[in-house]
Amino acid sequence: MPEAPRLHSPCGRRLQARSPKDDMNRTLLALAAGLALLTLSPGRAAAAPPIAPTAVRIEIGNRTSDGNDISLISTSDQPKMFNIANCQCGVPRTLKVTIGGASAQAGTTNVYFYLGSNCADQTSRTSSCRQVGNAHRLSEFFSSSVLQDVTTDEVVSPVNPSCTPSNGAKSGSNSFFVMVDFKGDQSFASDTDTVQSLALNYNVQPPGLVTDLAVKAGENALNLTWAVPADTDLAYVQVLCGRGELPVFAPGTFGPVYQSADTLCPPSGDGGVGDGGQEDAGSAADAGQQDAYVTPTRSDAGTSAADGGVVTGTTAYPEFVNLDPRYVCTGGLGATAASARIDGLQNGTTYYVAVVAVNKAGNASQVETMVAGEPQEVLDFWEDYKREGGAATGCSVEPIRVGWAGAGLGLLVLGLAVVHLARRGRGGRP
Repeated sequence: MPEAPRLHSPCGRRLQARSPKDDMNRTLLALAAGLALLTLSPGRAAAAPPIAPTAVRIEIGNRTSDGNDISLISTSDQPKMFNIANCQCGVPRTLKVTIGGASAQAGTTNVYFYLGSNCADQTSRTSSCRQVGNAHRLSEFFSSSVLQDVTTDEVVSPVNPSCTPSNGAKSGSNSFFVMVDFKGDQSFASDTDTVQSLALNYNVQPPGLVTDLAVKAGENALNLTWAVPADTDLAYVQVLCGRGELPVFAPGTFGPVYQSADTLCPPSGDGGVGDGGQEDAGSAADAGQQDAYVTPTRSDAGTSAADGGVVTGTTAYPEFVNLDPRYVCTGGLGATAASARIDGLQNGTTYYVAVVAVNKAGNASQVETMVAGEPQEVLDFWEDYKREGGAATGCSVEPIRVGWAGAGLGLLVLGLAVVHLARRGRGGRP
């Protein structure tokens, strides 16, 4: 067998030529060694922040009366946290931030709160986020939680707080970010700093208008029909009633299933009925009692086809437009309800009605038109008989009193009947 060729190094040493198999083995050994080095060497291990994001807990609720804690908002009520009424009234919600393991770290580290989208990214943080509250020292989280208030306008439009979203989307989500700046340069890199967030959903979009509203008189009642809007997130339908400028029912008879400025905004302090639904002191006229009818005096008492011409009615007056809760005259009807009967009304009195659709966020549709109806006495045969003097009750009937002419006619009929029966008894011969 021929001897393998011998090679000489520049230094005069004789080298053995390597086969392809030897090269493959050496490559595999080198890769294994490199992997082991990455795994075993502390300096080359994948970096991670001193506090894991999962150690940061963010909860949302309403401040307790002492201001030191929060009462959590139930899952069913969370869609209503940031709606139109909450935005208009500036109702605050409170975020509670707890950081586990904080006491084992340097207390001089800064913790920042931001609102927006993708706030950990420096470019996004500059363009679509805003810092809320002051920077905190990590030492503040050693033995307690930190509370931070946010309002709906901040959630809807973080950079320039407003109830009108800057991106035009009237429902959506932004997030509340907690970022622990261990590196100290506010880069908030995932391998050195701790970043955790909680999504906050908002909805400042009212449902579409209720259309085809029609009213039909009933006895001490009004029968209503309408068409609900095509919104996919409806939760309820509710009816508003007014008797002139007055509510129809006493306060507390029905409660609104929607939220409005009149239900959430604090009173203005003048004690009037327009400041949050408070009653005027000592006033019975606006307490829903059936007192003397007051004709509405409205400068806008013309007609309107605001809902596309399907319904043309008297323009709604401010109490309806403002969704004043005192004017609610039904409970929450189903999202697909298309009719209702309002009982307990007075015949011959004009009532005004409007219908609103309510979505899952508690926003009610706008009221731009209302229709009028007047309950009327409904006469059937029995009522007509009673009105004409009939006194029968149940199955017993009083004797009918007749004059001499009537008595004579009755005797004549009776006589003819007797003669007819006598003829039949004799075989029909006279």
